[in-house]
Amino acid sequence: PDSYVHHRHLGVRFHCSRVPQVCEYISSFLKVAVPSIISGVGDSITLVILEEEVGGNYQSDTVGEQQRIGTTKTLERFVIQFQMDSAIYGEDTKPK
Repeated sequence: PDSYVHHRHLGVRFHCSRVPQVCEYISSFLKVAVPSIISGVGDSITLVILEEEVGGNYQSDTVGEQQRIGTTKTLERFVIQFQMDSAIYGEDTKPK
């Protein structure tokens, strides 16, 4: 089954995950990211989609804990950059 469902909110169509943990992760991330972007602390958000090796192998380290070893491949990478000065103040009224 498809792990995403189509939704519409405020007239905008988008895909939403059916997995509650994914929704919670994205929500908690946005609670930190959005205020950082608006306040000017950050100027971009990067989304990297990875694929891990299925059925990973484990290796014991010197402390006795197991570490997963395997390969991870980058499937997609998106960088969304924001210019909040232009969005908030406009080009003509930007503070100096």
